[in-house]
Amino acid sequence: MQSKFCDDADNLVATGGLTSKVFVWDCQAPEYKEVACFDHIDFDSNFHCLEIEWQNSKTLACAGNKSKYIYLWNIDQPRQPQIKWEYHSENIEQIQWDPSKRLLASCSNENFVCIWSTEKNTPEFVFEKTSSPVVTIKWSHGRGAPSMQAEDPLLAAGCQDGQILIYNAKTGNLQTKLDAQERE
Repeated sequence: MQSKFCDDADNLVATGGLTSKVFVWDCQAPEYKEVACFDHIDFDSNFHCLEIEWQNSKTLACAGNKSKYIYLWNIDQPRQPQIKWEYHSENIEQIQWDPSKRLLASCSNENFVCIWSTEKNTPEFVFEKTSSPVVTIKWSHGRGAPSMQAEDPLLAAGCQDGQILIYNAKTGNLQTKLDAQERE
């Protein structure tokens, strides 16, 4: 089961996980009113929500634990997703928006990370220099190092073998490799 409050509208919470449906609820309504229901059953029978990431108060991305797809939904258009992102061949483990909410990163139990834009349904970048499956992803908070531009978002990808890879999502370049196992 997954639930996530919207950063831009604290009264909205999205929930899902037990069925093919993801619900959006208004928690300020007198009786917790359902705002939208995104049902994946007609186009992805394997979907059971594992990850929810709000882009803004109208749009959210959903990934399923037995699905290999990511869907971008709009509350005002609940019948069909805006975008279906497809590249992973394994179950998607994690999705996360960058601080500007323009790029979405995803990882699965594979040796790469995808960076998606809402402008197209194919990845902006596929970071394939991992030495083992990626198990976690985290964006920098947009402040970067003094030598970097503020608009150069960094993404850390944690791998099963203990390596942490830092990517520049604007250029697509690997910035550095850190070996966490050597430090323990």
